[in-house]
Amino acid sequence: MEVIGRPATAAEAGVWFMEQAGVAGLAYTLGLTVSFGPGLDVNALLSACRAVLDRHPVLRGAIEDRDGLPWLVPAREQPVVRHVERVSAVEEMARGFALDTGPLCRFAVATGERPLLVFTAHHSVFDGHSKDVLVRDLAAFYRKTPLAPLPEPRRPPPTAAREFRRTRPHRATEFVAGPGEEWSGVLTREASARLDVVADGLGVTRFELLLSAFRFVAGGLGDLTIALSTRTPGESDHIGLFVNELPLPCATPHDVPVLDQVRAVRRDLRALYPFRATPLSGARPSLSPTAISLSYRRRVEPPSFADSRVDWTTSTGIARNLLHLTVVDGPTTVGKMLHPRGTRAPVEEFTEALRDAIGLNSAEPLWT
Repeated sequence: MEVIGRPATAAEAGVWFMEQAGVAGLAYTLGLTVSFGPGLDVNALLSACRAVLDRHPVLRGAIEDRDGLPWLVPAREQPVVRHVERVSAVEEMARGFALDTGPLCRFAVATGERPLLVFTAHHSVFDGHSKDVLVRDLAAFYRKTPLAPLPEPRRPPPTAAREFRRTRPHRATEFVAGPGEEWSGVLTREASARLDVVADGLGVTRFELLLSAFRFVAGGLGDLTIALSTRTPGESDHIGLFVNELPLPCATPHDVPVLDQVRAVRRDLRALYPFRATPLSGARPSLSPTAISLSYRRRVEPPSFADSRVDWTTSTGIARNLLHLTVVDGPTTVGKMLHPRGTRAPVEEFTEALRDAIGLNSAEPLWT
């Protein structure tokens, strides 16, 4: 399929539909910051940013309305690569994007006291895994390392949304996106190491343990929305939106043993996978998100260049629901809760309950 100049994919169309409804605000603005040491070659970095734009045409696109249907088309202007004295990630992300005209991403390279790259993009052309690809490609172009041509992306057709609603009933929650706060006390370095011990002892993966515990603790808040990758093996090096969010029921009783909880998660995930390409707007009977959500992805340590350090969870601070847990699992695991402003106390209580459920505060998971 063509990368640009084509109908939007199911995931892109779902994000576009939410934007047309006016309920997203800045919730679909994604960011990444990379700090550098004093030996940064600024010109090489600026050239690397432009090379990334050349390699990934989707970053030069916009999504316009053609007779009521979204199309990915070339942006009216090319994305900006700015060289400035100082830059604020918060201010860059607050600028937002014009979806119909583009461009839908921008680079800002600040070379003041502390060299810093701030990259922002709209979710319609960028996802969590794209951050890994972006940093890896920047490092290669900075070092002038040749990259193999990208294979043509192939997207699976979406499963009918009507069939999803018929077979996967769920509880929607009314919520208006608004200012939020981040709480990073979920997974410390010691807790991450402990997570391995508990998961190995149960014979499950870190993801299965986290998801099972999260669903166990949050069961009373309604269904859980989970982000699922739609990437095929040939799309691992592409930047774009290859992820979709779908509701996962939280109906497992609390008196179920740990391993049965995990088996229930495995079963429900397998039942959900055939619908992973179902657009978000069709999966829910309303535009409101579920009360809680989880985004989990594994990453490998990216190649370092110019003494670079990456902040993988740069956020606009806009809460789309009552509680969203982001886990970037890798050499340095990061876990953050995003919640509405003024709700820190219950979030801290929830975090402690989650840590207890996983077994991070005791010798074993505190599930019955």
